Amino acid sequence: MKTIFKHLFSIIAILTMSVGFISCDDGNSENEASSIIGTWIYEEDYDDDDYYYEEITFKSNGTFIVKWEEYYYGDYDSDTERGTYEIDGDELIVDFDDEISIVTIVSITSSKLVLEDEEGDRIIYYRD
Repeated sequence: MKTIFKHLFSIIAILTMSVGFISCDDGNSENEASSIIGTWIYEEDYDDDDYYYEEITFKSNGTFIVKWEEYYYGDYDSDTERGTYEIDGDELIVDFDDEISIVTIVSITSSKLVLEDEEGDRIIYYRD
C-alpha cells in the first residue's frame, strides 16, 4: 500500500506538492521556471531495509524525467517516466501521459523544492 501511495503521490506531485506560498507575478514565472531546472531527489527509508527513491530532472525545454525505485517487504520495483511541465505563478502544471495535474510550489531555493498537492500533502525534494 505504501508503494502505491508513494508512487501515486510522486506522480501527482510532478504531474503528480508552517511554509508560506511563493507569490509570483508574471514577471517572476521565468525565474521560477529557470530555478526548477535540474535534478531533484526525494528519499524515504522505511523500517528495516525498505526504501523509496525518486529522481526528477526538469529540463529547460519544458520536459521532465522521473526515475523511481522502491524496495518494500522484499519486493523491488522501479520505472522511468516522462512528461512536460510549465510554471504559472506558484503552480507547477505537468502533463504525464495526457493527464494534466497541478501542484503548488510552496517554496523553492537553490537546494530545496517543496511541493503540495490539492489535498495539502507535501513532499520535499533536494537538489542533486
